[in-house]
Amino acid sequence: MLFCNGCGQTFEEVKIIEEHHPFGMSTAGEEFGVCPFCNYEDIDEAKKCERCGNYFAEDSLHNGLCECCWSDLYGE
Repeated sequence: MLFCNGCGQTFEEVKIIEEHHPFGMSTAGEEFGVCPFCNYEDIDEAKKCERCGNYFAEDSLHNGLCECCWSDLYGE
């Protein structure tokens, strides 16, 4: 499961988009993955909160809790 840091949606697979950049007398294509909902590039692995069950970005992990539950329990 993946988590978009732009819109907060969770999804299974990224959407592949291609951008073209000048390269010599022509262009070169570059493919990369984005959120299928908002086309944002900042995507992390999703983690399910052990308290409320909502998904959040794994890099913002607070002992298995989402930011809301962490703040609720520890007042930070």
